[in-house]
Amino acid sequence: MDSTVASNALFSMPAFQMIGKKAAKEKFAILLVGPANLCASLRDEILTVNHENHYYQMNIHMCELVEDVIKSSQQCHADFIAFLIDPSDNSAVEMVERSISVLGPLYLCSRLCLINCYDVTPLETDAEQIHNLVDKFSVLIMHGDLANAGARNFLAQRIIYLSSSVCGFKTGLPLVFDLPSSKIVSS
Repeated sequence: MDSTVASNALFSMPAFQMIGKKAAKEKFAILLVGPANLCASLRDEILTVNHENHYYQMNIHMCELVEDVIKSSQQCHADFIAFLIDPSDNSAVEMVERSISVLGPLYLCSRLCLINCYDVTPLETDAEQIHNLVDKFSVLIMHGDLANAGARNFLAQRIIYLSSSVCGFKTGLPLVFDLPSSKIVSS
């Protein structure tokens, strides 16, 4: 596959069937949406943390836009979607908003999150756009510096805990977050 096609195509990492001597637990899939280099870095860390601590059978898919998955001829199932936002990219927020808008209501019910990928305060206008996106779709936002190994590890742990919780692996029932909008409606 040539590199230009590879950067826009859907990538998939196979699930772990056996991890060491422990049998794998529940099976689920995560879709990472964002720049390929950021997705690959986070994918590797999630798989490492899973291998060391959780033992889930996990498929991790990656793409730059959700439309890439929809147009792809490959089958892709995702239980949880994480949108990676690079605050240095001026078009990142619009790309994420466009991708979220094509998702069905199932994912808008706690099955997705936004990730600010660098420990950089976005420009004031970008920060406002990100918070407007959080309010519009009522999604969680996480901050983590993917260039820092410790922060990347912590972010990977948080994603595994969040995604396994919304899939119901911790309690047997899916966890749904009710995120109040920051807008106050007066009556």
